[in-house]
Amino acid sequence: MSETLVIRLRAAEEAPASWLIVDSNGARSGPVQTGPVADALGASQGRRVVLLVAGSEITLAEPELPVRGGARLAQAVPFALEEQLASDVESLHFAVGARTPGSVGTPVAVVARSQLDRWHAQCDAAGIHPDAAYADSTALPATPGSCTLLLDEPSLYVSRADGLPFVLDATPLAAALDLVIAEPGADGEASEHVTFYTTPTEYERHREVIEGLRARTATLQVKLLPDGPLPLLAPQAATGAG
Repeated sequence: MSETLVIRLRAAEEAPASWLIVDSNGARSGPVQTGPVADALGASQGRRVVLLVAGSEITLAEPELPVRGGARLAQAVPFALEEQLASDVESLHFAVGARTPGSVGTPVAVVARSQLDRWHAQCDAAGIHPDAAYADSTALPATPGSCTLLLDEPSLYVSRADGLPFVLDATPLAAALDLVIAEPGADGEASEHVTFYTTPTEYERHREVIEGLRARTATLQVKLLPDGPLPLLAPQAATGAG
């Protein structure tokens, strides 16, 4: 199939879904649509379906494990991460990815079973059967030597090429940015290049805080998303996020 339907689900069950059709190169083939998941059923017919779920509900990790695959790997992952997780491992689902060449860590995505069940129920009720699912944070572009930020209230998404993406509570935004962007060094020079994505509405709401980053970064590019984050996330999701 040459086209992919990318559906984004939020953490809250009552929050509307959004979806977008993209071609094999990740270029959009139509407008972003928003509404109940069931409204995307027609668009899913004859297309590959990729689900993006809220990265705020997912913990990403790359533990170094002594085993490489199979049942033993699945058994080892929960114990390797147990001390890093606030919840009982029995209440969590662990999705284990393939180790990339040259990597010493095994990619793992951890989500509460209750949250995963809610997402499954939404899709089942809509008659939609995704071919793949990823944390939406993994679809945020990462550029070597720079930091990519996405403000999608109430969350701040952070992606750097040399680490795993993560999501912070963006309330208040200034406090979240303090955790992400370091102050200039003793010489007064800021070293990090930052690309900041947000909607026009959110930019106007937080203009002073966002523009204040210029004093703390080597460069700051602000890129507005008039149709929301999905056109930014969908290309990577369609071609293999995560």
